[in-house]
Amino acid sequence: MLPGAYRGRILTINLNDGSTGTIDTADYAPRYLGGRGIATALYHELVSPETRALDPDNALIAMTGPLAGLPTIGGSRWGLFAKSADTSKREHFCYGNLGGTFGAELKFAGLDGLVITGKADKPVVLIISGGNGEREVRLESAEQWRGMGAESVLAAMKDSFGAKVKTFTTGPAGEAMIPFASVLAEGGASCSGGMGAVMGSKNLKAVVVRGTDRSIPAVNPDALKAIAKRIRAWDRGNVKVWGLDFMAQGPKTRKMPCYGCMANCLRVKYTASDGSAGKYMCQSRFFYMALAWAYCGKENDIAFRANRLCDEMGLDTWAVQDLVDWLVRCRDSGALSDADTGLDLKSIGSLEFVESLLSMIVERRGFGALAAQGAERAAGELGGAAEAEFRHHDPYEPRYCPVNTFLIPFEPRIPIQQLHEAGLTVAKWSSWAKGTEGAHVDTDVVRGIADRFWGGAAAADFTTLDGKANAARLIQDRQLAKECLCVCDWMYPVLDIPVKEGDGDTAVLHGIVGDPALEAEVLRAAIGGDWNEESLAELGSRVFQLQRAILLREGQRPLIDDVLPAEWHDVPLDGHVADPDCLVPGPGGETVSRLGAKIDMDDYLPARDEFYTLRGWDARSGLQVGSRLEAMGLGDIAADLAGRGLLTDKARGPSIAARIARGLRRLARSAAGKVSRRKNVGAEPMGPSLDHDEIMAILGRETGKYADERIAHNFTGWNKAMQYRFPDIDAWYLIRMADGTPQAPERLEAPMDKPEIQYEMHSAVLKAMDEGIINGMQAYRQRRLKTKAAFGDLMKLQALNKVS
Repeated sequence: MLPGAYRGRILTINLNDGSTGTIDTADYAPRYLGGRGIATALYHELVSPETRALDPDNALIAMTGPLAGLPTIGGSRWGLFAKSADTSKREHFCYGNLGGTFGAELKFAGLDGLVITGKADKPVVLIISGGNGEREVRLESAEQWRGMGAESVLAAMKDSFGAKVKTFTTGPAGEAMIPFASVLAEGGASCSGGMGAVMGSKNLKAVVVRGTDRSIPAVNPDALKAIAKRIRAWDRGNVKVWGLDFMAQGPKTRKMPCYGCMANCLRVKYTASDGSAGKYMCQSRFFYMALAWAYCGKENDIAFRANRLCDEMGLDTWAVQDLVDWLVRCRDSGALSDADTGLDLKSIGSLEFVESLLSMIVERRGFGALAAQGAERAAGELGGAAEAEFRHHDPYEPRYCPVNTFLIPFEPRIPIQQLHEAGLTVAKWSSWAKGTEGAHVDTDVVRGIADRFWGGAAAADFTTLDGKANAARLIQDRQLAKECLCVCDWMYPVLDIPVKEGDGDTAVLHGIVGDPALEAEVLRAAIGGDWNEESLAELGSRVFQLQRAILLREGQRPLIDDVLPAEWHDVPLDGHVADPDCLVPGPGGETVSRLGAKIDMDDYLPARDEFYTLRGWDARSGLQVGSRLEAMGLGDIAADLAGRGLLTDKARGPSIAARIARGLRRLARSAAGKVSRRKNVGAEPMGPSLDHDEIMAILGRETGKYADERIAHNFTGWNKAMQYRFPDIDAWYLIRMADGTPQAPERLEAPMDKPEIQYEMHSAVLKAMDEGIINGMQAYRQRRLKTKAAFGDLMKLQALNKVS
């Protein structure tokens, strides 16, 4: 019998005829717990390898975890799972992880999950209501909402079915079955991974739920409250990463928590000047911001409205960002023109450009038919110069953060929760390395995290692949277990804890290593049992092995496909979106740069063999081993793989010939003088140093720019100190803003204490910017200019580039 926190039932509905049934959660929970685990197991049983992503036989699975609906513990996330066309090599099992309030509402309606198969003749809405053993399930026509945007549908469902219903839906892109169509759910929760296209293929416009039983019993509610209180006391709220604060703040924002939240994450609701409002955070907040503010020369709401437009149309902002970034590079290099695309490429940064691009994609009109495949496929189809301009990008990519090297090759999509574990750690460390106020993750904390969470000190050296295979295994197991619990990605795992010592101005903030056993403690309080760190890791490993089996039978070629994008193996790293110096912790804790680094195949392949061995796989084929799967309680999965010729009897190490060949290549490379890391970063000076009079003249001209009517309103009410440091002449200068008006520049005898905006550059760079040879953004990206400021201030200061 399952603990009371479960509802015990997973609803099935076949859209071909509207027939329903239930699956007993207890048949799956002992092996897979919930969330991603149960959904993966259901998918393995229900979706054959031959089924295509847009076939009626594909199953769309919505699944909660055992903590959904419990208050103040951050466990009400949920997931959508199906075969997807939005995967890089072939159609594969895929998933998306969502927050908001829908997951809890599904639990309140007496269900742990949904399995939707078949295809309705015409667009329909699935409506579920009930609780306390009573439930109503029905399909209603969605003809009146055909073609309606996702945001609008969420509002329409409340008008039609009651203000308290919770919904997930897709927009016109999902109806058009665009591969990267997204799903939007209550509370601004969005789901990528191609789930919107699967909804569209089933003629399923929306799923609407209203639950009436809001009591979710925990085994030990007092213990849960105590844990939540302890987490809140740690004050693990919004932190600065790469020295910048990425949280939207100000009078236009307010907190927008998920159900059962106890955190202070980046999740906010923003209200634009036109009255539109919605979630505004993370990648979707920034994907168009720099282009929009630079295009208009001032702060504006275009980035927010572009974000909202993507949600309304039902398109993944990551995929749209890839397209826009690719088009910018193609425009600047001449690889694509207005005539080639039917777009006004000069207007990139305007809202009109986004509207044109998205409408062309959804309608598959002209260039939009090509863009509907996504940037990578579109570039590959065009070939030539256009293909050469495509880039894979991720702020946590392995060339910068090598701890993440073995996370990406074994997932059907970019596994953002896994990448966050080490990626956000080094981003917070970067703030400390840059001297950012309030940064608490120093080198000692990183080394402690590596030792406690990633298998040893070797994982804290970001210049090699030593220890990274084991780190990946531990991260994968922990993160997949976390996705079975469906807990908040912001709060779990607790890698680091900020500790404040002292009071007032004398208080000192430092960090300590967190607690990897916290999730097990939460689970014991919620559902009982003897869960611990090790048993949760075993759960995560079991789900990872099951997913590997699914991907293999769907065509994953182990030795061929278990690699990173070729660009990351072949092309040296030339920068980072938030840290041009690409600083990371190196050997012995020293600060080094990853500029020029790549994941060389001669290093990668032996480390991959180590990963295979740690997973109990055969290093010569990359296949799983029957006895290992049976020992993990996956004997039925082993039998299925054996019948398909995708299983081995024993795990072998790499062949002698392979080891010799790799060793010889490493020796040859070493003899050629490979540079593994760089301590000193920066560009060559652009000319001789300036004298005091020259600097004062240039800064005087700089102050005049702020009065330009095109940009002056950007700085209304500013009372900020902008300090310039020129290390080549060991001098500091200041421009002070008083109520938006710049004061005359002055030379400082010593640096200020905590100026709001800090610039550091060779004085010749100031002259080059004054003469229009280079602008501030170019200088920053070329590592000629270092800055410290709030992210929003830096975006506003871009407007100075508009003034000659």
